[in-house]
Amino acid sequence: MAIARVAGAEFTDVGSHLATIGAHSISTITIPTADIALFGFTFTGDGGATFTSPTLAGQSAHQIAIENTDTDDIFGALFAVLTPTPGINQTLSWTNVEDVSAMRVSLGFWTGVDISGGAAGAYRSSGSETGDTSATTATMTALSGDLGVGFLFTDGGTPSPTVGSIVVAHTGFPDFHIVEYAPSGNTTMGATGLVDGGILAAMLKPAGGGGGPSNQYVSMNPMRSYRKSGRFM
Repeated sequence: MAIARVAGAEFTDVGSHLATIGAHSISTITIPTADIALFGFTFTGDGGATFTSPTLAGQSAHQIAIENTDTDDIFGALFAVLTPTPGINQTLSWTNVEDVSAMRVSLGFWTGVDISGGAAGAYRSSGSETGDTSATTATMTALSGDLGVGFLFTDGGTPSPTVGSIVVAHTGFPDFHIVEYAPSGNTTMGATGLVDGGILAAMLKPAGGGGGPSNQYVSMNPMRSYRKSGRFM
């Protein structure tokens, strides 16, 4: 079964009301029937920002990737929830441990995903990177039939994915676009034309698909790997 995005069900919100220290929630989300929900946070700040206990419709989220080093001007984190509860006016909630700014939250939903191994087994590999004008993940494990999903964020510019295409464009400050790519094997994902931006990516596995390693996290620069310890608890 091919992986397909539930087109038209995406959600985005941006504003200072999301950015202060403390508990936050958005209760205007319509969740369709889907195998997996992916949602990303992007924000500017002093770096090292962490959030605790993100949930979607009461279900705890699994962290896929994060970029929150203190050398970057813009940051992001990507999460997954399997078989989210369908309905209108559903709630996404989390707690900010510190103040951030210019925060955006974006969600997308996909069907045809292998969820037999739980959230950590629904993607074959993941990657993330930030950069001033361009960003590219290290090589991610992928097989034919997988679907690469990238959450591309930037303070401006005209971003152009290195592979795949932007399928949902959320403009504003910061911009936050959803990119899809159908790989034929191991690959990177990234973009050029950024203004202090980055990408968060996951290789979703198709239902009934082949084997191979799952949940392999990669970063473009191995010297930065020690700084990937910031976690969303």
